[in-house]
Amino acid sequence: AADVEVDVSLTVNRPVYDLRIDSVATPQRGFTLLARSDVGCRIENAGLEPMTDFDVVCRMNQNDDAVYIDTCHIDVLQSGGSAFLAFHSFKPMTVGDLECSVVIINAESDYNDFNDSLQITTGVSNLVESFEPPGDRWRLQGGWDFTERMNGRDDGFSAHVNGGLFPYPENMNAVMTFLPGFETAGVDTLFATFWTRYVTADSNDMCFVEASGDSSSWSLLDAFTGVQPAWKRHVLNLNDYVQQDSGRVWLRFRFVSDDAGGSIGVLIDELSVYTETVRDESGSDPETQVRREFIASPPAEWRLQQNYPNPFNSSTSIAYLLPRSALVRLLIFDIHGRCVAKLFQGRQNAGRHEKAWDASQQPSGVYFYVLDAAADDGHRFRMRKKMMLLK
Repeated sequence: AADVEVDVSLTVNRPVYDLRIDSVATPQRGFTLLARSDVGCRIENAGLEPMTDFDVVCRMNQNDDAVYIDTCHIDVLQSGGSAFLAFHSFKPMTVGDLECSVVIINAESDYNDFNDSLQITTGVSNLVESFEPPGDRWRLQGGWDFTERMNGRDDGFSAHVNGGLFPYPENMNAVMTFLPGFETAGVDTLFATFWTRYVTADSNDMCFVEASGDSSSWSLLDAFTGVQPAWKRHVLNLNDYVQQDSGRVWLRFRFVSDDAGGSIGVLIDELSVYTETVRDESGSDPETQVRREFIASPPAEWRLQQNYPNPFNSSTSIAYLLPRSALVRLLIFDIHGRCVAKLFQGRQNAGRHEKAWDASQQPSGVYFYVLDAAADDGHRFRMRKKMMLLK
């Protein structure tokens, strides 16, 4: 049989009404337990006419149970147009796989329905932070920064007290604060872990791990100094904040150094959160172990540290070290020698102490703070330092 050529023309017309889900937006590395994250989607109108008065539903399923649902209403979407829809933030309460589906509903005359929904599978993990930049969830002060100059626990980035440069400077008071904190609503048990390695110059150069239920008053959870060249996991018990029903708990890492020189410093990596009890490497409960160890090793000498920040606007913190218990006075004087504030007067145990000064009612200028400590054995320590208030 002879071949026959037939001319054929094919014309594809856009449907009159056709909505589609283009993409679903969830956190790039998946969701983190107890951390609120944004959820969204992009929709398009592939039809010839505007689409009006329809809804888009986002649903999260975990272990066959619905754990989240939210709806966005769209009044009108023009032909050829697109829109990004932001749903309410989502806080997962359980780790594991999570099925996220987005569906267009109530769209009358929509020509195609195969593109009206889109589903992705993502995960919920305990890992809060691997310290890969950008670090917009952290307030970094006094030297802390993310770096890959010194390998992280998995050869990536980590947080270093001096941004990857060493030796670290003298008289540091560097603070790294996790700004979102952890929401404690619906939680019965709360633990956090992090990994660290460090080389500090002496026992007066220390890293403190502190927690707060109001982001202003802080309590000591952990402290370490000396030499730990290999990565080691530390466990933090946050159950006190759950029982106090504070609603949220914040964490921060504070590093202080003296004026006797520095070393490599402190690296922090892989901060994680758990809603079940976490044991330390020895298998024991970490609730008070680290704090007892810290209190059992008081500072080696008397010391008044430089206030931080300095210069400052309205408020600053003053820290000092007591090698043994003493009667203590911490006073603030203006440039004319007048006492303008009494931050503390009374007995304090050996250890590191810190007091905040609210100078919002004082004029800008130079001020002096004086520590006067009298130990029971008759030893007297007195030191004065200068600071600058700038408004």
